[in-house]
Amino acid sequence: MAYVTLYRKWRPQTFEEVIGQDFVVKTISNAIKSNSLSHAYLFAGPRGTGKTSMARILAKAVNCAVGPTPQPDNTCDSCRAITEGISLDVIEIDAASNRGIDDIRELRDKVAFSPAESRKKVYIIDEVHMLTTEAFNALLKTLEEPPDHVVFVLATTEPQKVPKTILSRCQRFDFRRVDVAELRALLERIAEAEGLQVEPGCMRLIARYAHGSVRDALVSLDQLAAFTGDAIKLADCTSLLQMVETELLLRLGDLVSAADVTGAFRLVQELVESGKDLQQFVRDAVDHFRLLFLLQNLEDGREFAELEEETYELLHQQAHSLDPRRTLRFIDLLNQAGNEMKGADSPRIPLEMTVARMCRPELDSGPGSLDSRVERLEGILEGMQRGSGQPPPQRLAAEKAGRSEPAEKEWGSAPPEVAAEVSVAEAAQETTEQAPAVPPQAQPRIDIETVKRGWTQVMERVKKKKRTTHALLQEGIPAALNGPKLLLKFHPRTAFHASEILKPAHAEVIT
Repeated sequence: MAYVTLYRKWRPQTFEEVIGQDFVVKTISNAIKSNSLSHAYLFAGPRGTGKTSMARILAKAVNCAVGPTPQPDNTCDSCRAITEGISLDVIEIDAASNRGIDDIRELRDKVAFSPAESRKKVYIIDEVHMLTTEAFNALLKTLEEPPDHVVFVLATTEPQKVPKTILSRCQRFDFRRVDVAELRALLERIAEAEGLQVEPGCMRLIARYAHGSVRDALVSLDQLAAFTGDAIKLADCTSLLQMVETELLLRLGDLVSAADVTGAFRLVQELVESGKDLQQFVRDAVDHFRLLFLLQNLEDGREFAELEEETYELLHQQAHSLDPRRTLRFIDLLNQAGNEMKGADSPRIPLEMTVARMCRPELDSGPGSLDSRVERLEGILEGMQRGSGQPPPQRLAAEKAGRSEPAEKEWGSAPPEVAAEVSVAEAAQETTEQAPAVPPQAQPRIDIETVKRGWTQVMERVKKKKRTTHALLQEGIPAALNGPKLLLKFHPRTAFHASEILKPAHAEVIT
């Protein structure tokens, strides 16, 4: 028996099997129950969202032997003929290849004939926006005065191209993209039924890659099953779909947050050397910063993130290390880069220029970069007001050159207003226990100056242990050592970091 692709094998055969289009299903089901079906429908929406499948189910519903019924039995001769595509009374026309006036005149001539073996003749015209103006005019007369035994279903991905005269004679239903959660659940059911062994996380990636298209998701699953031999691993999924790992996107966020142009260029170099699709990277980066912006504006963004808890926490930390205005600007810059890369001989160049602008706002001549530059200057002015009144000459020079100075220089000589105390007693005790016995008078004195001198090494070790702790700690300055407690100072604009750093998971790393 010939192999049947998954999207054909699992095409919905009843209204209950259609996912993501509850409004359409409920409205048409109620119309069938009340015997108030329209003579013409327009199904509009993105590809792969179920428009033609819904049209076929509608044809079954009106012609089923036990109907008209919103629950066709799929066992009668009429239902089976429609499922197999051999019904004489369900006529599917591809307007992309049958778009001329002669094709529509032929349709108009046949409409008058009664159904051969069913209650109603159903004409499904796919991609109807492709018809010529003359063909639309010829179709208009039929839609105005159709015979009682005919139902038209017009399907299109571009409803704006359909003439208003046609639209006004149809009941319109807009199909939406299926969300990741629904698509993921469907893929998991199909994989289980097909006996596929799938590594955790794969279905979420496939669902994201499909962008709401059920057909695209099933085609990807089919392709992965053929490639991996029924045992789909996450690495294979990421590689075959050319998706960018979350780790790379988090790195990009960290680099632009730290204004690390060199690190950002190295990341692009890694992408090129590993054969990543740079345009796909940009698309994924747009999704990444969009998600960060949502998390910046929502108390709990888990329903939008659709991520494992650990990944969600990493995104949550990164979201609150960026100013929302910068996040929005990053999205604009990446969208521009995506457009520039389409026609570029080397897509690497627009990407490198974009990450440079993301790291250093002064390189960005666009109006959206003004907020970032103003924000940095406001920080300097606040420090001047709280401090002695005059910033050091080297800081002014650095500002003119566009270089970022350490936070304590930008804040001025007065301490910031937000503080956090982290216990270092355990660390001190552990050091004492491991060290050889030393006379009390010879014990090395650990004071705040010692801590400040070694702070770079502390930060490096923290980064190796927990990157999110490192991101939070970057905004703090060691200010005082009060017995067993280290006092860290934070700028008022990073009060979130001060509160987060006290959570056990981060405090233990610093200790």
